[in-house]
Amino acid sequence: MKKINRYVDIVSGIFWIAVAAAAYILSLQIVQRASTQGTVGPAFMPRLVSVLIIVCGALVIANGVSSLKKGINEIGCFPEEKKDIATVLITILITIIYVSVLEMLGFVLSTAAFLIIQLSFFDVNWKSHIIRNIIIAVIVAVVTYALFRYVFSLSLPVGRIF
Repeated sequence: MKKINRYVDIVSGIFWIAVAAAAYILSLQIVQRASTQGTVGPAFMPRLVSVLIIVCGALVIANGVSSLKKGINEIGCFPEEKKDIATVLITILITIIYVSVLEMLGFVLSTAAFLIIQLSFFDVNWKSHIIRNIIIAVIVAVVTYALFRYVFSLSLPVGRIF
């Protein structure tokens, strides 16, 4: 195992904290209109995501430090099997398709379809769990849409087809 693999969690955690900190600093430049003062504005989500990424980066660093203290030399940081690489590439392709059809189909429909495909793709017994996957996907898509629309007062794509 290469020596760099022992520090990959620490290095990647620092990298993501730096990226998130830069994104947070850039979000401070987003101007909030007077009509949205005191409510959730356009800078809310970039700041929220930045803070969450910083927290996740700190957790990854803590995991890396813990692994070093325990003397764990092997950290599975890169997929070594062709199956793992294919899974990553298929997920990237599905995500690209999802983003491509988002405006046309709308958030709820395209997100539900994306989640059904992803849940089924990672489920070994997907045929027996398809109803469960559909229910989960629809609930997540509808609740997320409602949260953004009615709590954050932000609009998501509604689609051109329907």
